Amino acid sequence: MAIKILVSCLVFLCCFADGWTRCSRSRPHKACGRSMTSNRGTFKSPGFPRPYLSADTLEDRVCTWLITLPSGKGIKLLLYGYDFAFERLTYRTHMDELQVFRDEMCGEESRIRQYQGNDTEYDIIHIPSNTACIRFFRRTTQNHSHTGFSMSYEAVDDNGECGTNGSSISSISSQEGYIRSPGYPAASYPQHINCTWVVQVSPSQTVQVEFLDFQLSYIYSCDFAPDFVQIGSSNRTYELKYCDQDTPSIFTSKKNMVWLFFKTGRWRNRGFLVYYKAIGGSPRPDISGADYWTSWPRSDWRYFEETRWSSTRGFRENSGPIDAFAVSRCSSTSLQSTVYLILAILSSLTLIPGSLLCWTTFLDSNR
Repeated sequence: MAIKILVSCLVFLCCFADGWTRCSRSRPHKACGRSMTSNRGTFKSPGFPRPYLSADTLEDRVCTWLITLPSGKGIKLLLYGYDFAFERLTYRTHMDELQVFRDEMCGEESRIRQYQGNDTEYDIIHIPSNTACIRFFRRTTQNHSHTGFSMSYEAVDDNGECGTNGSSISSISSQEGYIRSPGYPAASYPQHINCTWVVQVSPSQTVQVEFLDFQLSYIYSCDFAPDFVQIGSSNRTYELKYCDQDTPSIFTSKKNMVWLFFKTGRWRNRGFLVYYKAIGGSPRPDISGADYWTSWPRSDWRYFEETRWSSTRGFRENSGPIDAFAVSRCSSTSLQSTVYLILAILSSLTLIPGSLLCWTTFLDSNR
C-alpha cells in the first residue's frame, strides 16, 4: 500500500510539472517594442498592468516602437497615464523614461515629448506625419511597484498641401485630421501663397477647429499684416482673422462646413498646425483600414475609446487599452495535462490502477 501511494505521489508531481511547463510555453512572447503599420493599435510597457521588469541585458534597456502609415496620414497618440521607477544613488539618480518622436529616425531634434515619474492623466499627442517613434528607457536595476505605461494610436488625415489638382482649394471630408501650412514643421512656409482648405462633414454635424501651433510674421497690426489666417463657416464672410504668434482660441462652425484661408507676403516663419474634428450627429464608419488585431476574436481583447484612471496609483477603473498579446491562455495540450493531474489525484485518493494513467499518456504520445 505504501509503495502504491508513493508511486501515485510521484506521478502527481510529474503531471503537475508537465502541465505547468506546457501552460508557460503556450503564452505568447511579449516583445519589447515592434513595428506597426495598421491604422490603429495599442502597445505598452512589458507586463503592463503589472510592474514591469528591469532590463536583463543592455539591448533590453531601450524598447522601441515604430509606427509607419501611408502617405497623407497623420498620427494621433493617446497616453493613458504612466508610472515609472527611479533610483537615488550616491552621485546620480536613474529614472526610467518614455520619449516620443515625430519621425522614424528617433533623433533628438525630432523629440516632441518625454515623460518621467508618474501621472494619472491621459495625454493626447498630435503628430502631423505618417511616421513616429516611441522609446521606453529602463535605466533602473530594480522595480517592484511601478506599472509603466499603456498607449494607443490611430491614423487621421494629414493635409499639408496648398491646393490639389491645380487649384488653390483643398476639399476635406474626413471626421478628423490635421491642416498645416506648407513645409510645417520642418521648414518655413513659402512666400506669396494663397491656400484655402474646406472641411465639410455630415449635415447634422459641426466642425471644431483647434490651433495646436501658430507662428506667423507680424507687422504693425493685424489689419495690415502680410501673413494671416482667416476662418469661418463661409468663404464670403470669414468670421475671424489671425496673425502674429498668439495661438487662436478654439473655433466651432455654425454649420457643417469650415473654410480656412492662409495668405503670405514676403516674410517667412514656422507656420501653423490645426486639428479639426466633427462634432455631434452620426459619424460615418471608419473603413479606411483593417485593425491590427482583426485576427483575434473580440472576446479575447478589449478595444477602447477612453480610459479613466483612479487617483491612487494609476490603476484603471474601467476597461482600458489591452492588446491581444496581453491575453495569455493555456493551449489545448495543457488541458490534457490537467486531465493527467486529476487522474493523479484520484489515483492517490482512490488507488486507481496506474495502468490507466500510463495508457492515457501513451495515447497522447502517439498522436
